[in-house]
Amino acid sequence: MNRALADTRSPSRARRLAAALALVVGVAASAGRAEASATVAAGTHQSALRLAGLVAGEDTLTLGAPGWTSATLAVTVEPTALAWQGVETQRTTVSAPDDVTLAPTIAHPVGHTLRAVAAMTAAVGVAPGATAGGVRVEDAGGAEVSTVTIPAGAASASLSVATPATAGAYRLRATRDGASYDSAEVTVAALSYALEIACGVDTRVALGFEHRSCYARRRLNGVTHNGPSALPVTLSTATGAATAGSVTIPAGQNAAYFTLGGVSLGDDVVTASDASGTYAPASVAVTVVDGAFAWVGVDAARNTASARDDVYLYFRTPGSTTNLTARVGGPLALSLTEATAPDMVSFYAAASGGAAITSLPVSAGATSATIWVGTPSAPGTYRIHAALGSATGDSPAVTVDPPAYGLTLGGCPSGAATGVALLNDTCYVRRTLNGAFHSAATPLTVTFASATGAASVASVTIPANQSLAYLEVVGVAAGADTVTAAASGTSLAYPTATLPVSVVAPTVVWVGVDTPRNPLSSRDDLYARLDAQGFVLKPAVPLTVTASVAEATPPGIVALYPASTGTTPATTWTWPARTQYLPTVWVGQPATTGSYRVRLETPGVFVGDSPPVTVEPPVLTLRLPSCNGTTQTTARHLVNAGCYVRTTLNGATYAVPEPLTVTFASSAPDVVAPPPSVTIAAGQSSGAFDLTGVGLGSSVVTASAPGYASPESVPVVSGAGELVFSNIPSVVPFNGATWYVYTREVGGPYRAVAEALTIDVEAASPLVAVAPQVVVPARQQLVYGVRAWASGTGSTTVTASAPDFQPVMATVAASVASTGIAVPPGEELLTYLPGVTATASSQYAAANAPRAAVDHDLGTYWRSASHAADAPQWLELALPSEATVTALWYQPGAVATYAPAVATFTFYGADDAELGALEDVALPASGGPVALGPGAPIAGVVLVRMDVTAPAAQQHLYDDVGEIVLVGTED
Repeated sequence: MNRALADTRSPSRARRLAAALALVVGVAASAGRAEASATVAAGTHQSALRLAGLVAGEDTLTLGAPGWTSATLAVTVEPTALAWQGVETQRTTVSAPDDVTLAPTIAHPVGHTLRAVAAMTAAVGVAPGATAGGVRVEDAGGAEVSTVTIPAGAASASLSVATPATAGAYRLRATRDGASYDSAEVTVAALSYALEIACGVDTRVALGFEHRSCYARRRLNGVTHNGPSALPVTLSTATGAATAGSVTIPAGQNAAYFTLGGVSLGDDVVTASDASGTYAPASVAVTVVDGAFAWVGVDAARNTASARDDVYLYFRTPGSTTNLTARVGGPLALSLTEATAPDMVSFYAAASGGAAITSLPVSAGATSATIWVGTPSAPGTYRIHAALGSATGDSPAVTVDPPAYGLTLGGCPSGAATGVALLNDTCYVRRTLNGAFHSAATPLTVTFASATGAASVASVTIPANQSLAYLEVVGVAAGADTVTAAASGTSLAYPTATLPVSVVAPTVVWVGVDTPRNPLSSRDDLYARLDAQGFVLKPAVPLTVTASVAEATPPGIVALYPASTGTTPATTWTWPARTQYLPTVWVGQPATTGSYRVRLETPGVFVGDSPPVTVEPPVLTLRLPSCNGTTQTTARHLVNAGCYVRTTLNGATYAVPEPLTVTFASSAPDVVAPPPSVTIAAGQSSGAFDLTGVGLGSSVVTASAPGYASPESVPVVSGAGELVFSNIPSVVPFNGATWYVYTREVGGPYRAVAEALTIDVEAASPLVAVAPQVVVPARQQLVYGVRAWASGTGSTTVTASAPDFQPVMATVAASVASTGIAVPPGEELLTYLPGVTATASSQYAAANAPRAAVDHDLGTYWRSASHAADAPQWLELALPSEATVTALWYQPGAVATYAPAVATFTFYGADDAELGALEDVALPASGGPVALGPGAPIAGVVLVRMDVTAPAAQQHLYDDVGEIVLVGTED
């Protein structure tokens, strides 16, 4: 395979290949004006190129690595300049300090961040010619500085520009290597406080009224200013035609609305000022005019039977949409104008009752008034005239017509249809007044007369305050008829209304007929209703309905039942009056193949046959709906648990009546292994199964069951699996870190392992010690068990591997900084590996020896309530080689053991020889590392074991109880 290093600006020129191991790219410069470096991490195909300029001019870089074709890159090194960034160009003498940065730049920006190769120092200050006073450059602490350094590897240096003392202008200047670099000019404005006054879109107010659409606002240098203190504002008028009073702008806000009132007609000027004189005053011209009304809710068409009309009057200036408030109370005078008769309507203060009024009291502060206009006494026209102080106005014109009462028949505009002994309840009778729906205060009885006697309609009563009532049109005999509706028991002149009626043979509408069926079908629930010319009909009285099987081939193919299970066959059903559907008829399980219809009949009322039902032979099949049409994948030692098998009967999902065993076969069992069988429970229609990868290749998995049609198959491909790290910490500390390792198909979905998988973990250097093995439990796809500790500072790689899986490698950083452990000169934190923790008394008894393997999370300490109070739990640390231990430190974890828990630390050498012990050590409950001794050097140590005993009252689950750290030297 050809391999090449490519210019990453044109990635399509070469096939991208991921490096199996980290690849260090060598870079050579033809002229020595630039340098670069890059390392392509393992498992990736590219890396960022660190490019550094050394001397201005042109250069060519050649990139190469052993076994890879080289690539070249033309480079131009430009002189470095400095640029000011983040400079505010508009400031005042109260502006906050301005945070700015000084950054390296070049004449032709490259589109990404430039960083200093070496520290860059420049002189900084204010450029000559500044007219603003008090400007100085400061550091983050507020101290004035004259130089600043951009550290090596940094993209900028941060500075602050103090608040200017006086108005004017200035530029910042940075000087380096004899060249100066100025910022954009900054303008410092003097403080200019001013008030603003505005009244929205309308500067008018009506005489005797007021509104709050005007406001006073404070500004600073022309910008809205939320002052820190409350500001009292005095509002004065020039002529006294208007009144405005005073207002206070709250602290932290910029404006306050005030009330503008009308005192006398004419023009005026309202001026806003503050007593201190800090703010420049502001004025606005206003006009006091006569008021007007906005009329809302006036019924334009009424009659001499109309109920009272509620009318709303809103107080406004002419043509405005802003409501005004009455300044003082007063009477709203009411009268008629342009009226056909001077007293054709009266005015009231309520919707009902009460005496007629000619005026309505209006309280100060009101924005509207409501009046009720009484029932007109005669036909004609009128307008309402209203007056309140300076506000006058006439309502829109109202036309009063004579009353015209009517009856209409609705719900069946072209006439009604029904059947003998059946009723149609779709139609209704409605009363109207002058063509509009009329909900009168009294009920109205309506009677009905038949022209031929074919139909009958009982009288109905339209309730009080309602306009309609529904009818029951009942068929008496087949034929056409006309029903006439007439009002009864009223002196009002209601004309009659007629309704054409047809009494016909109804049609049976079938619902729920299953077709086709088969001899294994469960009972079929079907029901029916009756229809005539689009109307749904109901029995007028209870009907006895006969149900039978018609056109049965062969005879006796099905029976009819009144319930879904049990009972004996039935032939009659009772259909309750005024119900829409016939009670359910259950058609039994077919005895054989063939066909039939179901017939329903009430003699003299209706008869109807169902659609034909075909009974087909039963065909039971298996389906793999989660797999059909697609090739399934898995991986060696992994499980695809995403498939299930479904039972169907003649193509429809079928719940098996008793447990069904489905067997599986693989065309290549050494590649893919399905389970031998699964059992679908009674009453269910599906069962899940797994596809386990055994080897590499493809197979066809087939499902079959006794009595079911041709087996169902699915192709399966089994590939290789891989390990994947997740949640790798940014830094591994001395007291350890943990992350996940997952199993999945290579580049594919995560999969659980078929059996417990032991994963070997190895660090490339002694900077990091790792737990040598972790175990992914069977039927799981991850373990939170990759555990590592730092014994130095730097970086290295950690690799996890398992047989037949692609390994995973990750670069980790290690640090032993700030451990809090005192390490004497010449000694070091020893590299160590953790042991294991016993998790139950039975395990403890069976594993009561150093380095005994117990399957549990590493580095944890756990007690359960089932333990005896004195059953010790233990933790081990195994060193990779013999060491001389001078001190042992115990670092409590996030959840520490409780005093008076005690521990014994035992030191072992080669062949598990005991070298010494620390007994009855009280474990610290919290705090930093604690030195526990041993007081004298112990040589040849390869293992340390901690046994913990706690009282029964303190038996709890402890996560991360702590770490044991040794200090000494390796032998």
